[in-house]
Amino acid sequence: MKERDWGHYVEVLESNGADIKVTSIMHHINNLYRKPLMHPEDTLTPVEAVGLFSAGQSVIEALVADMLYRGFIS
Repeated sequence: MKERDWGHYVEVLESNGADIKVTSIMHHINNLYRKPLMHPEDTLTPVEAVGLFSAGQSVIEALVADMLYRGFIS
């Protein structure tokens, strides 16, 4: 069975030498947002939602930059 959880994805990126900017932002999102929000009764305030959106945007930008650097995309 394949592991399909956020922590596993971060481990795979780390073991394949992904930029620390990518993995550290992903750890931040996982620990401060994803894990606490796994309970349906938990919600984000508008300020927290904007912070999470910004963190997501940052990790996408860092991941694309790393992929460009490594020649995975052009």
